[in-house]
Amino acid sequence: MTNRVRNIVLGIFFVMFCALSLTSCQTWDNHGFPSTVSFGPEGGRQTFKGDGEWFIGLTIQNSSGDTYAWASLCDADSMSVTYDWLTIKSKNHSSEVEFIATPNTGKKNRTLHVHGSFGNDYALIKVKQKH
Repeated sequence: MTNRVRNIVLGIFFVMFCALSLTSCQTWDNHGFPSTVSFGPEGGRQTFKGDGEWFIGLTIQNSSGDTYAWASLCDADSMSVTYDWLTIKSKNHSSEVEFIATPNTGKKNRTLHVHGSFGNDYALIKVKQKH
């Protein structure tokens, strides 16, 4: 086998190895939760049910990743985390999560990011509200 053919074969194996190793350890299904939750200007409540796991921690962040509010279940029966216009509630051992948005009376759309922890894994949810 010539050096050129050998290098091409090794290159193909290397690319395949990298692609498989990057995808095999990550779960991108968001555990049954939506990747985006949208509210109209009137606000409201929306409840979502995941695929059976429940959050042990919730964090609300802005687009820059700055943490505004967080809550952890620990030994509590439920948790609630609020920042500005968004409240998120969840009960212990329940895969249901309630999102509550206050009315948007401003002239700009609003966006926050929710990071829900399951221990070693997580769900990321973008919450948007129109003006």
